[in-house]
Amino acid sequence: ISQIVETGFDWMIGTYNVAPKAYTMDTLYYFGTLPDDDFTWIHEELQNVILLQINEGTAGYKSHGEKILHKINH
Repeated sequence: ISQIVETGFDWMIGTYNVAPKAYTMDTLYYFGTLPDDDFTWIHEELQNVILLQINEGTAGYKSHGEKILHKINH
């Protein structure tokens, strides 16, 4: 799981298309919901990455990013 999370954040900050980033948002969100204390930081970092990129993102990125942010905050 740690390798998937690390790679996911690499994809989130890399210059990839919207689709891989959207699926990565979903995956990272899921891992952040696991009861394992080793992954409690994921939602905070995911939120930070999305907020940094959402203004320059495509419409698809903005839409999916907003959905994930809503999930994180509720």
